Amino acid sequence: MRRGVNIFWIGLWTAAILTAQSPPVPPLDLRFTAYAVNRPAETFLIASRAGGEAQPIQFYTSQRSPRLDYRGPNPVIFFTEEPRESPNVPPIRRTLAEATVPPDVSQPLFIFFPNPLAAAEREDEEVLPYVAYVFDDGPVNMPAGRVILVNASGREFIGNFNDEVRPVRTGLNPPINAGRSLRIDLRTEVRGRYWQAYLKTHELGSNESALIIFLPPLHPGSIEPQVRILFREVETPKDAEGHSSSSRQ
Repeated sequence: MRRGVNIFWIGLWTAAILTAQSPPVPPLDLRFTAYAVNRPAETFLIASRAGGEAQPIQFYTSQRSPRLDYRGPNPVIFFTEEPRESPNVPPIRRTLAEATVPPDVSQPLFIFFPNPLAAAEREDEEVLPYVAYVFDDGPVNMPAGRVILVNASGREFIGNFNDEVRPVRTGLNPPINAGRSLRIDLRTEVRGRYWQAYLKTHELGSNESALIIFLPPLHPGSIEPQVRILFREVETPKDAEGHSSSSRQ
């Protein structure tokens, strides 16, 4: 069961390697949000062109960032700026993460995970400190009443969702049409027996969908995953001009 988190990371690293080897792709025109599973110490910035004006990304603990527009090359480069000794010299831009966006995704949610390789090889410039997961956050993929699970917990589960039993695999799982309420009962195998790992009912607003991320347990030896739930309001013309993808705080 503990192989799950390794498979999840191998998938993300493989995507990063393929990104570096991919041929040039057309420029992007995105309206995106972002989320970091652990709030980073660095200030994440993005620019639509090399050397262009940097826009900061504001992270929140329990919801997506404010929406930002990006028109520029693919992959998207996220960076931080480090000042030089002279204030008259432009700051050094250090890359934090890269993400290749599929051509059919115009409203991505970028989810940032700390790169475990970076902690061991901080001097290796080839290893970026964060890995970016690209999730299609558009209204077609995330209509009202839908819940999607991303399992990065390191375990796989048998889940009961409003009395529908299905496995919860590592990575992105098939969508669940929950309506206004979703009762989640997760069980996992330990030494040949199944134990309850998570039990909770999540309520959705009439115009909401949700992305639920399962992370490794907070305490060693525990089977209960940490959970991050990100609600999304189905976009209206008024929302499109706003700054947040959910009214929840």
